[in-house]
Amino acid sequence: MKKSLVLILLAVLIAGLTLVSFWGGKTVCVMVQDAVCGMSKENALYSKLNLSSEQKERIEKLDETFHKETDALCMNLCRERMALLNLINARNPDSALVQQKIEEIGTKQVAFEKKIAGHMLMVKSMLNEDQKGEFAKQLNQKFQQTMKQYGYGEILQ
Repeated sequence: MKKSLVLILLAVLIAGLTLVSFWGGKTVCVMVQDAVCGMSKENALYSKLNLSSEQKERIEKLDETFHKETDALCMNLCRERMALLNLINARNPDSALVQQKIEEIGTKQVAFEKKIAGHMLMVKSMLNEDQKGEFAKQLNQKFQQTMKQYGYGEILQ
């Protein structure tokens, strides 16, 4: 009886931790998109760059493609985290499958980060020196604002 109760409590604890990490991952997707991916023609980030009409047009096209790709990557990451949760919550979880799924998620997370960095570098390459400085300043401010919004302000200290 005691052994069964301990096993049930352990399963509930693991399921709860996994669910929290799943939602934490979703929050990270939202945070990243809020901090970096939320770049549009209406965005204050771009409005402070004094872009030429040609720059605006090129960046808008770049942003459109970027959002389609990263939205799909983010949702894919969330689906993979849900699959991980399902593996952990199985009646007899297979540790090897759990570890394999974690590796798959890691690979997709790296691809996601590369897309974001690549996008920022592409935008930066379209800017003059003054705009590059303002772009960096705006990115840093937006990222810090987002970190604080999601309760991670202490990291910025």
